[in-house]
Amino acid sequence: MRRRLPTVTAWCFALLFTGIGIREHFARGGPGLARTIASNSSNSPKSAEETLLLFEEATRSVPRGATITVFKPHNRADDQQVLRFSHGQLPWHRVVPQSESPDFIITLGAPLNDSRYEPMASNGAGTIWRRVRW
Repeated sequence: MRRRLPTVTAWCFALLFTGIGIREHFARGGPGLARTIASNSSNSPKSAEETLLLFEEATRSVPRGATITVFKPHNRADDQQVLRFSHGQLPWHRVVPQSESPDFIITLGAPLNDSRYEPMASNGAGTIWRRVRW
């Protein structure tokens, strides 16, 4: 009996803590599916999630092979980082620097002040713009 006591005790406490963990999990809303991978993994999950959803919308609505650029109008210091991120998120498009004249533009955080482009889709992170005039 003395040899079994530590094993039985360990199993009882393991079951007890598993039960407590399950109860807490469901008390906080239970299992939930995240909208994107950034939903639970970044410092600002709402902003990161909206940005990824905007890129997903661009992948669906912008034709493959079209030229596209992405930038933050109010934070131009991030252009290189945003351009690198865009290459990964838009693999079927030609992502170009803003110095070229692309067919589509994604602005993050602010609107575009260019009469050659009209808004195509938008969310909390930014807007996708389509060129209508050359």
